[in-house]
Amino acid sequence: MTNFADQGDAFMIQLAMRSPYWTLKRSTEGVGCVPQCQAMTPGYDYDAPDSIRNLPDTTIPAFEPNFRSVLLEDQAVLTDLVGAVPLPPWGFLVSQRFRAILDGFVLALHKYFPVPMVYRGHEVNGYWWLHLPQPDVMIPPDAPPIEAESIIQSSPELAAADMFRFSRPERFSYCFVSAPLRRAIEAAQLTGIRFGTSRIFR
Repeated sequence: MTNFADQGDAFMIQLAMRSPYWTLKRSTEGVGCVPQCQAMTPGYDYDAPDSIRNLPDTTIPAFEPNFRSVLLEDQAVLTDLVGAVPLPPWGFLVSQRFRAILDGFVLALHKYFPVPMVYRGHEVNGYWWLHLPQPDVMIPPDAPPIEAESIIQSSPELAAADMFRFSRPERFSYCFVSAPLRRAIEAAQLTGIRFGTSRIFR
């Protein structure tokens, strides 16, 4: 017989291990210029079917996106999390070092795509686009923070995740990481990353 009380206790223990959640953002310090990627290489076809502009916000893309024209500014510093204006906000441009850390944790629905970047006339490999779409969890636009927390915590997918991202509603538009994941990132001294707090999970 299933003991639902035990399941509830396990859920709360799992949640406590990941709380509090912190917001993860791109740093503006020590990156050389902001953002490090300000444009794709000349001639990039934004209207093509595989364009980065067609990356979906709510699911994994059903096509192989064309990332072969990511152009870094000459003044940019290569960091583990790279700021790139042309790329959509529902993902991150991460180094292999960053991916290796993330691979040891549970992420919400996501997929990695290789991104060979152009930097000072040379191709740079070892970077990935981490596509992190909006979870299938609805938070009302006018929800108070305590209600938003409750909705997130009631989702088994998000309760088990160390990293997830919301783009809607805009007032709760953040990428959240668990305390253990933050500690691992800091211990590895990954660069180009800053942490903060949001209106929820304070």
